[in-house]
Amino acid sequence: MSEKRPITIDDLYKIVYVEDPQVSPDGRYIAFVKVTVDRLENGYQRNIWLAPTDGGEPFQITRSNKDSTPCWSPDGKTLAFVSMRSERPQIYLLPLIEMGGEARALTNAQTGATSPQWSPDGEYIAYLSGVNAEERAKEDAGETPEPPKDKLEMEQRIARKMHDETERWDPRLVERIPYRAGTAYLDDRYQQIYIVRTAEGLEGDEAKPRRLTSEDTHHTPPQWSPDGTYIYTSRAKDPEADEPFRHSRIWRVRVEDGVGEFVLDSEAPISDMMPRISQDGRYVAFARVQLPLDSLTKVMALPLDGDEPLALNAEIDRSPAGYDWMSDGKLALNVMNYGDTVLYHSNPANGDYEQRFTDRMVMEDFDMAADGGVAFVGSTPENPCELYWLPSGADKPQQLTHFNQPLLDEIYVQPVQEVRYESPNGEVQGWYILPVGYEEGQKYPLALNIHGGPHGMWGPSTRTMWHEWQV
Repeated sequence: MSEKRPITIDDLYKIVYVEDPQVSPDGRYIAFVKVTVDRLENGYQRNIWLAPTDGGEPFQITRSNKDSTPCWSPDGKTLAFVSMRSERPQIYLLPLIEMGGEARALTNAQTGATSPQWSPDGEYIAYLSGVNAEERAKEDAGETPEPPKDKLEMEQRIARKMHDETERWDPRLVERIPYRAGTAYLDDRYQQIYIVRTAEGLEGDEAKPRRLTSEDTHHTPPQWSPDGTYIYTSRAKDPEADEPFRHSRIWRVRVEDGVGEFVLDSEAPISDMMPRISQDGRYVAFARVQLPLDSLTKVMALPLDGDEPLALNAEIDRSPAGYDWMSDGKLALNVMNYGDTVLYHSNPANGDYEQRFTDRMVMEDFDMAADGGVAFVGSTPENPCELYWLPSGADKPQQLTHFNQPLLDEIYVQPVQEVRYESPNGEVQGWYILPVGYEEGQKYPLALNIHGGPHGMWGPSTRTMWHEWQV
């Protein structure tokens, strides 16, 4: 092996990331997204892979470089995912009975389709698509355009649509706040929930998507109730109010007829979001933020029989990085604690909790298996990002991918040292990394990175900062 070298700025292009692990219903595989840097296009390439949970070699199942958001069918035979293979993101279905099958497009939404979620019986997929009031009115009137006859007509339609969009926003009339996110302007299209049948070969109305929501407000990714009767989401309490995302509530819509209602309404200055339904259908868990934003985010468990919600992380005193229901009725909570990950199991009936796992690493994008195993994206001070599997009952996770090992074999990864010191307002925690070739007694320039918080926590394992810390 050649001698190792210090890490460089250009090594950022060599780091491989992992996203969105999803455990198959039988627990044998984890579908995940492998992300690599496309330096020429100044972007990223995303493809879906499968990793056997028994430690076998991971393998690639899509190759468009534009695929994300894998979602298993309830029977484990088909994988839904989102792809940018056309002008807009669309949902595709890939049969997995025989590896190497061809994916087929399930949606052809003019403004794109994202966030697929299978119904419990596998007959439908719910998804999000952004449409404005005019487009919704045309849908309701049955005015759907015919598909293009050939590639030339498709390209002409795209060019015409881009021209019309430019004309429509020149000049830009601002009627609602917020009107911009960063450098991008927001338009008048809001994410609505649709459902579409998954069977192949359907015609007429059976093949058409059906929209379940119609308000001028964004809806978060859909969550099916276990019996398939309702779809849960979160949306603005008052769509006409400014800053609507700061006053959201849990909303559920009946699949049969699209009738919706707030699950828990209140005039209190709170925002409820990201609902997750327990597998027995008894509880809905959601994140609650107190307004103004001066306290931790609470994970609430609301009994759907009418009782009051219970805060599951009140005693833990940490905001959640994620949460997911387990088959035994408990809720798994992932929190950051002094720069590291702690996974708790919490009882929604009384708020009791127990520590399930902790390590010197950051756990992200985790998914629970039916038997209690956990698939997650992990980063450590020594490795920027890999896929891990924590089997049910195990104390230590198994590393299933080694995408970054070739880079780690080339470079020095400097150890991270923790430091704590007293300030006027209490103890401050930090870390320091010595330069390559450090010699005690010598002086070196110091680069200081201050993170004030308290709404987010960084640490030496934070994957988005890993390269920056080492450089």
